[in-house]
Amino acid sequence: MVYALDGGDIVRFNFNEEILTEVDQINSSLGSSRKIIVSGDGNYLYRGWLRFLANNLSSNLGTFGESIFATNYDGSIAIGDEHIWDATTYSIIKPLPVNSGVMEMDPNDNTVYIYDTNTSKV
Repeated sequence: MVYALDGGDIVRFNFNEEILTEVDQINSSLGSSRKIIVSGDGNYLYRGWLRFLANNLSSNLGTFGESIFATNYDGSIAIGDEHIWDATTYSIIKPLPVNSGVMEMDPNDNTVYIYDTNTSKV
């Protein structure tokens, strides 16, 4: 699957016999982020404050209190610009030590790498 943003819409494409075909589209204007996050297992998609099933974009599963910038492999933990969230209950687990929109979760789900804009360090 391939995902794209078209204005306020998320569009999902599939590859079938080397042909790119649009298969799903949803308006996600509440998800103001210009970034789409897909969980490592490919089951969940995050845009801004919103969480969807990746294979059915009309399935808005819930809303966080901030934009999401990273997730663990199975999408059960979401990292926002200020907090770590339980993505199944949409509740805050703990605040982050610094606020940032630039971050990445390591492949083993053990560490979140956050770029601190105040110190220009990770």
